Amino acid sequence: MAGSILKEVTFTPQIFSNDFLQGHNRRIGKLISIMESLAVNGIIVTGSYNWLAQVYQIIKSLDVEDHNDIKLLLVNLEKNQKIVNYPSKKLLIKEEEYIRQIKILDSIRNFDFISGTKNDEIIKTIENIKSQNYINEGAKVQKQTIQFMEKMLEPILSYSEKIQIIDPYFNFIPIFGDKERYLSTMKIICKNLSNHHGIKDNGKIIIHTSVKAISKKEGSGKAILKWEYTNDWIEHINKLEDKFNHKIIVFIWEELKKEDEWHDRYIETNQCCISIGKGMDTSNWTDSTWSIIDPDDASVMIKKFIKNRSKCYTHLATVSSSTGLKIEFENLSKIKSVEIYRSDEEKIQDELRYKENAEKEEQKLLDKQSKVKNLFNSNRAHKKYIYP
Repeated sequence: MAGSILKEVTFTPQIFSNDFLQGHNRRIGKLISIMESLAVNGIIVTGSYNWLAQVYQIIKSLDVEDHNDIKLLLVNLEKNQKIVNYPSKKLLIKEEEYIRQIKILDSIRNFDFISGTKNDEIIKTIENIKSQNYINEGAKVQKQTIQFMEKMLEPILSYSEKIQIIDPYFNFIPIFGDKERYLSTMKIICKNLSNHHGIKDNGKIIIHTSVKAISKKEGSGKAILKWEYTNDWIEHINKLEDKFNHKIIVFIWEELKKEDEWHDRYIETNQCCISIGKGMDTSNWTDSTWSIIDPDDASVMIKKFIKNRSKCYTHLATVSSSTGLKIEFENLSKIKSVEIYRSDEEKIQDELRYKENAEKEEQKLLDKQSKVKNLFNSNRAHKKYIYP
């Protein structure tokens, strides 16, 4: 779907041939420029599994410098999963075969551009590709409606096997406001993940949220964390998994720092990482800013959410269809940003345990003092003083 922050494009293998590239003085330079842009903000969808091998064979006829430049770009694109295969077993050799296949895919969802060795209404040669179809124009700012989310997410997710949602306020059933705003997004994600221009595959959805999503302020003290806010999550996860065949798992975290500082929201997939200003919920009223994150910065950010290795967050609980709510952090009393909800009965039991423990500690102290006193008196009686 043209217009997303991630450009979805395709080339016929034949545009990499020496005869085509050297036949026009602008082509080789513009091809390299386009590929450099796609390395940041795009994916190349190939019409068949043999596309890359065919391209590597074709570029052998190029001058050494041009060959090395294009090969290096191809290697980098492939390494970062920016070259993705349409799941077809067809072996396409001729350009006409490739174009027929690609036009079918374009009818399902439009590419930002299709480039071949000849022009028609859909196919364009390299020098006729408009810059807005491949250049990263910076952040997109728009109301985060369902239509906008669909437009943004479709190409981002279609050739991804896994998505990580990082949003400290993500809640299947929000405590405040529109109860459907996160579910609407989840349905869009589930529909488009691993969809491959209509051929669907199973994917994995990992959600990282925080205690802030399931906590509510009551009075002037800290917000109260209530695990019961996750009760409906399992039902919604089961429904989405049954309908779309993706695996969904939620991790609940808390900041290790004294004060809550986690606010930024992201989507990370096999091909890219996107910063989302507003978060993962839909809204007809609020502007949201979407921008592509540098891969190195994205890698640093993702490492903060590796279970048992994070230096920024404590992993408190996991929610999934297989485990339900699984509280994994043993000492919940160390949670800094919120208080754990206790019923009146639990509070009474806590007070009784506190008094019982206090009495035990006081008795231990008295016993120790008595022992020391007895020892001192015993030694004094023998004219030998030992100071404990």
